[in-house]
Amino acid sequence: MNFAIGFFIALQALDVATTLLGFRFGAAEVSPFIRALIHTSSPLVGLVACKLIAFAVAGIAVAVKRPRVIKLANMGYSALVAWNVVIIGMLVIR
Repeated sequence: MNFAIGFFIALQALDVATTLLGFRFGAAEVSPFIRALIHTSSPLVGLVACKLIAFAVAGIAVAVKRPRVIKLANMGYSALVAWNVVIIGMLVIR
């Protein structure tokens, strides 16, 4: 479980970093919820607010002893970070 939590934290940081990098290259946020958070404040503040929600949900999962939730979240965030990297790569080579 400790590895899964550490991996979750790392994925959150990678998601923020790759999303911000994607914005620099012209990418747009697809999620309506995150897009609203970003447009209400700034990209960094909106992403941090989203991550606070993710950490709260993960904290609840840990508190109620549901490690599978963290593992499933890690799979989803791994795919998301990989997608961000693909988009950045496509924007760089165009």
